[in-house]
Amino acid sequence: MLADLKKEIIPDENKKTKLGIIWLYEPSINFYIKTQKLDWLEEVNRSGVEGDFDFYYVDGLDYFKDEKKVIKEYKITHSYLLKNHAQ
Repeated sequence: MLADLKKEIIPDENKKTKLGIIWLYEPSINFYIKTQKLDWLEEVNRSGVEGDFDFYYVDGLDYFKDEKKVIKEYKITHSYLLKNHAQ
């Protein structure tokens, strides 16, 4: 997922990408942010997908009332990478 996300971002030294996630993904995503030195991505937390995020990584599309652009569906893990339509 992080490789797919990196393909979608526009590098900006002054702004890190914000990723909204469900709590389940927090430990592994932060592990990769630290060990792979993913300086372009803000650390994630367990507060959920409510808020102003650039992208979302979730286990279903029912989290959103408005449309988000599905970038990729991961069938094995039943998860989705989405882009905020306002971006």
